[in-house]
Amino acid sequence: MSVREIAALMLDEEAKSAVRLKRKSRSVARLASLAALAVKNGGRIVYAGAGTSGRLAVADAAELLPTFGVGKETVVAVMAGGHKAVFRPVEGAEDDATAARREMRSLKIGKKDLVIGISASGRAAFVRAAVADAKRCGAKTGWVTSNPLHPKVDAVVVLDTGPEVLAGSTRLKAATAAKIVLNAVSTIAMIKTGRATGNFMTSMRPANDKLRARADRIVSALGGVSAARSHKALQKSGWNVKDAVEFLKTEK
Repeated sequence: MSVREIAALMLDEEAKSAVRLKRKSRSVARLASLAALAVKNGGRIVYAGAGTSGRLAVADAAELLPTFGVGKETVVAVMAGGHKAVFRPVEGAEDDATAARREMRSLKIGKKDLVIGISASGRAAFVRAAVADAKRCGAKTGWVTSNPLHPKVDAVVVLDTGPEVLAGSTRLKAATAAKIVLNAVSTIAMIKTGRATGNFMTSMRPANDKLRARADRIVSALGGVSAARSHKALQKSGWNVKDAVEFLKTEK
């Protein structure tokens, strides 16, 4: 096949897997509801993954700090092989069930927490052990996979992505679908715990020029004021978006 033919095939397959996700709204909603409940009750959302699945978990957890103002105290990603495995493969890490149990114990997983295992094949011993240990600790459990054979959990999302273009390479369609699911679960949890106003990120942390410009636009839109007034309100509120909006209400 030519490069263009391969590109067309791959993009077509990715699009097919995304369309199939529409059938999964009920199971995604169930998992998202458990995630929102965990956060509301003062617990945590804990992702456990290996390889590509683990890296997706790390990305989702890291992005929630600037977007919704929450850090590791609320959303945690546990990666087989630890920090170095995010950047380089650690051989055998996904088979290390003992390490998974050790991670769960170090986090002091409890009844308020939700532990979500992410494994395209569903076979990663690290992920299975993490979820099993969380259950023993009384936590709620979830599972995101492309394999209908999965452990018994409180909520499961089985992704029907079909065969990969490159046989067995689940970093392709399976990973794309899993990332979409994690986006939905974490975003819904944040929305349902008051970290958004309408479709605005009012709990965001404006930590750089791009985000400060976005904060300006959000406050301007919600407050119905000019960019100059929204900027002034943000400065007075210490760049807290929600406080800036409330400040503008008191001015009127």
